[in-house]
Amino acid sequence: MQEGGDVAFLLRITFLAGKGRVPLYGEHPLWSFQPIAGRPSFTGGGSDPSEYGLFCWKKGHQGEGRILGPLEWRG
Repeated sequence: MQEGGDVAFLLRITFLAGKGRVPLYGEHPLWSFQPIAGRPSFTGGGSDPSEYGLFCWKKGHQGEGRILGPLEWRG
């Protein structure tokens, strides 16, 4: 990835709490996190019982990440 490039993942919010990810956050600090308001349905058969968020990293970012306002899921 080029300097300043972005990568984003739609992940379960529990991704934040994994002990094994502590080294990841040290080497590659999260640039921003945005919770998803509403639960996505990935199969069209109803919502998933998990909470999701948009996790974003920016190559070269150092320091604290930002928590942004929620995105509304319209699936």
